[in-house]
Amino acid sequence: MMIGSVLGFALYYYMIKHMEAGHIASITLVTPVLALLLGLGYGLNDEVVLPQVWLGTASIISGLCQHRWSGHWLSYLPINRKGK
Repeated sequence: MMIGSVLGFALYYYMIKHMEAGHIASITLVTPVLALLLGLGYGLNDEVVLPQVWLGTASIISGLCQHRWSGHWLSYLPINRKGK
């Protein structure tokens, strides 16, 4: 996970330098997931990933997706709004 962490933080600081911090604040939650996936993809250290880690990874990704696209999903719901 070390190479993935270094790569993730390097990309994070690059993005902070070139983008607004408010737009990329959620990247701090993606960094551990990226490190986990890169570590598994390259087979470094023969790490064993426990089910709790996968559950945490799924929770992070689910929360980020919900945060990012929840406004778009809500606009498609047939909610009766007063005055409209």
